Amino acid sequence: MSCDQDHRGLDMTGAGSGGQGSSDGSDAEEPEKCPVCLGALAGGELAMPDSCCHVFCLRCLLTWAEMSPSCPVDRRPFTKVYTWDVNVGLVEIPVRRQTTQTEADICCCRKPQQKVCLK
Repeated sequence: MSCDQDHRGLDMTGAGSGGQGSSDGSDAEEPEKCPVCLGALAGGELAMPDSCCHVFCLRCLLTWAEMSPSCPVDRRPFTKVYTWDVNVGLVEIPVRRQTTQTEADICCCRKPQQKVCLK
């Protein structure tokens, strides 16, 4: 089963490569790490975007998604994050992108009441 097709069968325990790391088993003793914070994935709240199989810390992926809703590893855009809850099962979290002001919105050329141009 491909994770591009169905996330219900995925192992959210931190085991496996999640599309990362060496497949030759040379780093078998080192725990898998979150590509964002580099912390160990085993035992924490894990998450993955709906666009690929890369696994991250839930907090890291949600924080990343607020600024740029694309996978930190392969840059594939996503709109949902999947995580696993032992009581509920698979949980789907919609991504909320943080709105930012554009330069045109904050420039004094566009807003004459502003005293200083921020360019």
